[in-house]
Formats: sequence, structure tokens, C-alpha cells
Amino acid sequence: MLNRRAESSAAKLYTPITRNRNQPWKAYTRNAPLSPSLLCEPLTLIEVHPVTDSYESSTHYEIIVPISGIDHRNVYVFAGPRSIVIEILTKKAIQHASGDAILSERTDQRIRREFILRVPIEAGSTKVKFEGDFLQITASKSREEEQETWSEFIRFDV
Repeated sequence: MLNRRAESSAAKLYTPITRNRNQPWKAYTRNAPLSPSLLCEPLTLIEVHPVTDSYESSTHYEIIVPISGIDHRNVYVFAGPRSIVIEILTKKAIQHASGDAILSERTDQRIRREFILRVPIEAGSTKVKFEGDFLQITASKSREEEQETWSEFIRFDV
């Protein structure tokens, strides 16, 4: 019973909507439902915040982030005077076949985590390496309290 209700709701959700020109007070009407083979997964926002270990000494910061199941080539790290940013970009393509027609669906996802640092870091001191399923980032603290604004993309070998 629940599946029928879900399928019915999904069919209504994915049915094209058109404006009724002859009766403007009827804002929109639905056409016939789409074929069930063209139904896609609903869009959802999933909040995943893996536990991050961070260490601070008198001379440097160290951040360790678990990234199991993520292709290392999709990980990007940026640094600024008081922040380190990790971005993960993924793309997925799915083919849906319905009769003679083929529908292609693309999904792009972006995960961004920013770590705000209490003490500024030195430009060019940020290092990134992969240790198994963990991303390890180290950065040296600056001796000066205030710095000019800078930003850098951290290059690393996969």
C-alpha cells in the first residue's frame, strides 16, 4: 500500500505542468503522468560531517579528515591566512531507457568544508598527503599576527 502511494506521489511529482490559457484563474493543470521508467530519484540534501581530528602546537596545525570511498583526484585543498578549505567534486551519469528513447541524467555534487584558524598560517607552508583513507593537512603558523591577504591552491600527488 505504501509503495502505491509513493509511486502515485512520484508520478504526480514528475508529471509536466502546463498553464491553462483559456481559464487563467486555473493556474496550472497536469498532463498525463510520465512513464514509470523515466522516474528519477528525488533530490535530497544529505548532511555528512565525518569526524575530523585537528591538532595545534606552538608552531603548526595538523588536520586529519577521513575520505573513505572518495576518489583522491576529486579532492581540492585551498589555503588562506586564517583558513583551510577542502572541496570534493563528484559527477555521476545515468542512462534511462524507455522504448526507443534514451534519457541521460547527470548529477554534480560539491562538498565544501572550511576550517577557520585562530592564528594565521604562513603562505606556502601548507602540505597535503593521503594516508590510506585519510587526508592529512599540515600548515606552519605565522610569526606575524597580521598578514597581507593571500590564497593558494595546494598541489599534491595522488
